[in-house]
Amino acid sequence: MSKSRATIYVGVFAEARAAPWSAGPHASSRARHSARCRMLPPMTPEQRALVIQFFDTQIPFNRLLGLSVRELGEGRAIIDVPFRADLIGDPTRPALHGGVLSATIDAAGGAAAFTQVSLPHDRISTIDLRVDYLRPAELRDFVCEGTVSRMGNRVASVDIVAYHAGESDRLIATGKAVYSIRRSDQ
Repeated sequence: MSKSRATIYVGVFAEARAAPWSAGPHASSRARHSARCRMLPPMTPEQRALVIQFFDTQIPFNRLLGLSVRELGEGRAIIDVPFRADLIGDPTRPALHGGVLSATIDAAGGAAAFTQVSLPHDRISTIDLRVDYLRPAELRDFVCEGTVSRMGNRVASVDIVAYHAGESDRLIATGKAVYSIRRSDQ
């Protein structure tokens, strides 16, 4: 292919990608999708406080773990977990239980995804969770930080990292979570 043909091909491809959603055979379904995936206004301080209260106090398992949402922003959540002796998984090593890490990773991912939906109407549930344990979690406080990497109409993907308090450059685990979003009609 000559250079001029390649340039024309790339130019046509770029124009096709830039075509508006209304073009093509699936125009009506794309318009509905676009309307439902509209950019939401940023969370109000009241909504932020409600989400934090929900995660900290209204989910019994989160209370059992003792986790608390430290920060909640657009597509981002930071959760702190203070060390308690009953969170130890291997007393001979000693190390925190891997389930404590994975549950907190899931909570941080869910909290981050919640910042990207219409509250209080939309619902979120975990579809898939992958956790990579990089080193044993020591017997001290740790932090999980979730960041939304992709937000669609029905699915959200979130990247999560876990580290000991004050050591964000030394990860103890990483996670990738996928959440189902059930949008309300409101």
